[in-house]
Amino acid sequence: MSELISLTVRVCEFVLAVIALGLSASFIHIIGYGYGRIIYVLVISILTILYLIPVTLLCILRLIPFLVIYLSELVFFILWLIAFALVANDFGNFGSCTTDGNTLEWCREGKALIAFTLLLWLKFAFSLVLTSAFSLIPLLSSSDSIFSVVTLTSNNFVRGGIFLKGDCQRKDSKKDLEAAPSEEKEIDVSNEDINHTALEEVLHIQEEEGGSSDINHDISSSREIIIS
Repeated sequence: MSELISLTVRVCEFVLAVIALGLSASFIHIIGYGYGRIIYVLVISILTILYLIPVTLLCILRLIPFLVIYLSELVFFILWLIAFALVANDFGNFGSCTTDGNTLEWCREGKALIAFTLLLWLKFAFSLVLTSAFSLIPLLSSSDSIFSVVTLTSNNFVRGGIFLKGDCQRKDSKKDLEAAPSEEKEIDVSNEDINHTALEEVLHIQEEEGGSSDINHDISSSREIIIS
């Protein structure tokens, strides 16, 4: 189930990035020159596609450190937010893309980019939240140090690099279960030490008072009670 969700998110991001790439390339072709803000959208669309292909292929994903994937999610979240702000600032004020009965194709392309840059930003926000909640936080809580998380490869993740594999989660649970009996053993040993100390104190007091057979009988009874 986790792999299906991960792949669905990645496929949606890939399709949206391809559409944004096509719209930005079409816009530049129509106006006949490179418009800076649209070139920015074009570049990050290409980078997004180049990022999404490896994370969906297990043969490549297992070679990528988890930290690289998480930082990439964060970077693309920021980049697409900037892209949405830039495009919306340029084309959001156009009420209509029709002038004297003629449709301005570059205006239509620009307005369409507003929607797709917004969707891409929301998609990467969603994948960033999933990666944080289901991978980063569990890893930090179960690892001995941050260094072990930094050096962890993505071999422990399902395709898409969002969720941990089920066997990794079971290993963490197994470690917790194995730690519980050892804690109980430590508690039992501590109780035995306390009982032994209490018995020695009782014997010492009885010896100082000058024991008798009745006292020795009481001591034996006390010893049996304490040990039990």
